[in-house]
This record gives sequence, C-alpha cells and structure tokens, in this order.
Amino acid sequence: MVNLDSDDPIDETDIRREADCSGLNLSGADLSNATLSSADLTGTDLSGADLSRAKLHDADLSGADLSGVDLSNATLSSAELPGSDLSGADLSNADVSGADLPRTDLSGATLIDADLTKADLSESDLTDADLRNANLYTARVNQITIRRSEGVFASFAELKQKGAVRERDHD
Repeated sequence: MVNLDSDDPIDETDIRREADCSGLNLSGADLSNATLSSADLTGTDLSGADLSRAKLHDADLSGADLSGVDLSNATLSSAELPGSDLSGADLSNADVSGADLPRTDLSGATLIDADLTKADLSESDLTDADLRNANLYTARVNQITIRRSEGVFASFAELKQKGAVRERDHD
C-alpha cells in the first residue's frame, strides 16, 4: 500500500498497473521510474512531482494538475489528458505519441525532442512553450494558441493559413 504521508520516494512497485488514483494529492511526490500504465489519475494533483522516466502509457490524466511536473523521458503514449494543466512541465524527450491533449494548458512547458506524433493538441495553449526538435508529425493542432514559443513548426505560416493556429491578441 502506498503511504502518501511519508517523505520516502514512492517505489514503482507501490502503484500497480491500472490502479485507481483518481483525485489523490500526489503533489511533489517522487514517482520517477514509476509504472502507471492504464492508471486512473483523473483530477489528481501531481503538481511539482517527479515523473521522470515514468511509464504512463494509456493512463487517464483528464483534468489532472501536472503543473511544474518533471516528465522528462516519460512514456505518455495514448494517454488521456484533456483539460489537464501541464504549465511549466518538463516533457523533454517524452513519448507523447497518440496522446489526447485537447484544451490542455502547456504554457511555458519544455517539449524539447518530445515525440508528439498523432497527438491531439486541439485548442491547447502552447504560449511560451519550447518545442525545439519536437516531432509533431500528423499531430492535430486545430486552434492551438502559440505565442513567444521556441522552435515552433517549420510550417507555422502554412498552419496559420489553414486556420489551425491562432495568436492571442491580448496579454
């Protein structure tokens, strides 16, 4: 059983595949290398947690607070993240392929070398995000917000022409 009151790191064996962790407060937890594939983490507070190298394939993180989370080198392929807060998160080298991220706040997130192929980023906020070398091949980018982002698509002008990208007019 997971002891959430302990300061000890949570071992990857503490949280089982397909576990129901919905609504828990795991802010600041050390979940590096954890296997959370297919876990239900809807509405969970993971703000500031270390999920580096975690396996979250097919996990449901709908509406979760992932602000400031370290997800570097994590696997989030086919994960559900609609409406989640990933502002300021580090997703460097993360596998986010096929993930569902509509209406997600990715403002200030670091997505350097992230794999976002076939990810759904519709209506997401990528303001100030760092997308250098991110792979967005076949990603859905309908009505995303991008402002002051680094390394934004080589074909940004083409996407804007098609109405896939909107820029904020206000601060």
